[in-house]
Amino acid sequence: MNTRIVLLLPLFLLGGCALTGGRSPASHYYVLPAPQPTTAATDMATTIALVPVRLPRYLDHPQIVTLDRQGRVRLAEFHRWAEPLNTGFTRVLATALARQLPESRILILPARNAAPAWTLALQVHELQILPDRLKLLAEWRLLQGQTTRIWQREEIEHRLPAADYVAIATGLSGLGEELARRIARNLAGITAAPAAGSGGSAPGPGPAGTTASP
Repeated sequence: MNTRIVLLLPLFLLGGCALTGGRSPASHYYVLPAPQPTTAATDMATTIALVPVRLPRYLDHPQIVTLDRQGRVRLAEFHRWAEPLNTGFTRVLATALARQLPESRILILPARNAAPAWTLALQVHELQILPDRLKLLAEWRLLQGQTTRIWQREEIEHRLPAADYVAIATGLSGLGEELARRIARNLAGITAAPAAGSGGSAPGPGPAGTTASP
């Protein structure tokens, strides 16, 4: 009788697999939709090099990482990024900056044969994906050579229209576009000035500031 039980058990397990189809749920992959790029101007005033955006380490997963209302981290095993999130966020930011600053050439570092007049570096300290909204806290610096010309802190909050992963991807893209708009407002007059060593002097460092959430 013991032998019969041992032989029937694998058949029962196989039957259970057949009933469920023997498959795990399908994985879904997402990218951040970038704004439509503009046609590059033929005579660009300056070049701005964008350092790849640094995100918090807790977001460094292929799975989409969210927080619940108690602050617990959840990894969506079957909802993943098709590219590293910092790569996608940098791409969105660069495209949005190019739209906001049509007279400037925006490059993402490293770039071959690049000799940028300005470098833009951005550190995201917090990027929370909550059930109903996104929250971003970031600092960015505009450098001319090794000299910081602008240092700014940004806080942005974005409401999610739906609690799904498509809304999250679209919302993160919207955060990048809003961040680009704020950065561009500060850069518009500064980057148009002649760079050091080109016959003019650039403005000195401005005061650090914080912009309030809308």
